[in-house]
This record gives sequence, C-alpha cells and structure tokens, in this order.
Amino acid sequence: ILMTERFTNEGFQELTPESLTEGFVYTGKVWEKNKNNGVQFFLNRDNWHGYSHADGKIEIGTKEVPKDVKKYFALGEDVPDLEVKKHIFSHENMHQVVFKNFEDENKKVELLETLDLLHKIREKFGKGVSRLGNLDVYKTRKTSHEEDLVELLNMYSQNPKKLEIYLNYLKTADQSILEKNGQVKLNDLVSGILYQKTEKILLDFLSTN
Repeated sequence: ILMTERFTNEGFQELTPESLTEGFVYTGKVWEKNKNNGVQFFLNRDNWHGYSHADGKIEIGTKEVPKDVKKYFALGEDVPDLEVKKHIFSHENMHQVVFKNFEDENKKVELLETLDLLHKIREKFGKGVSRLGNLDVYKTRKTSHEEDLVELLNMYSQNPKKLEIYLNYLKTADQSILEKNGQVKLNDLVSGILYQKTEKILLDFLSTN
C-alpha cells in the first residue's frame, strides 16, 4: 500500500512519515535523507510488523502492536500504539542508516568496530544491550548484535538524552532485573564508548551526501 492511500490509525491519526517522526530530534532528518536516497515508505494492513529492506523499502504494519511485544523495545505495556509505531518506524530508518554507511569505506570502519564490540559483549555474557536482540528470530540469524546497534541508534535519533538514560540504566540497574530481561550490565568505559560510537555513526550519516 503506497503512502498516497490514506490510512487512519485509531480513528484519529494518519500514519505518515511526518506523524511517525513528530517530536523526535533526528529521526525526521534521517527519514528525509533516506527518502532522498530513494527509500520508499509503505503501509501493510495485514500485520503490526516493521520491515526495512536493503533494496530501499520501509514497511510499517497498521495493526495494533501486541502488549507483550512492547517490552522488547524497552517500552511499557501502557504506551499508546502510535508511540510504539513511532519507535518501530525510527528503528527501521536506522537499518537504512546502517545499509548506507556500509557503502562508504570510512563510515564502514566505525560501523564494523561498533558491531564487533556489541558482538563480543553477546559472546562473552550471553546477552546484549537490547532486549530486542534476544528474540529467537535474530539469534537464529546471528544478527542480535545488529539489532542492538540499531536500537542504540534509534534511541539516540529519537533524543540523545534517551540513549544517555538507557545506557545509565544498564550501568546502575539491579543485576537480577537485567538478568531477567537478558540485558548486560555495562561499566562506565563501555557505556561511554557505545554512546560516542552511536553518536558518530548517526551524525556521520546526516553530515554527508
């Protein structure tokens, strides 16, 4: 379904790239850049999933996101559906950032270093920095660390403060809670490195053609 077809979410809100990026610090700019690079936006009425295809498509499902899925995006069960869709749309845009940065030799280095660090964390501790990366679908594909990176980019893109708060949570939260949620406990050093690398990847994407 092309975005020219109108679709109203929950009877009051149209699902458009504009409504899905409203209030976020960088995601609107990232979408504009993705669009200029030829990425197309589609709605899928059959499910709630988000998909990002390397051939330049972002697809967002219009159905309501199930409550038990929200926790994988570090969102509470009572978060309104539109907010979850905004998080998912931002997430899918970050996949396009990764695809695009891989095409550039210089940006690729930063990406590979960051992915390598996230991969090592998962190998060493059996868990990672995002709950999303723990889903079996990513474990089977061995792409959990990629989803970790995409979620870090997603939080920074929505608001750098959000990433700061989240990384701080991974440093200070009770070990048993983190264990239960499959999240790794970070120290100051690794947390700082991840913040800097995430910021660099996103700002590098935005600053060049």
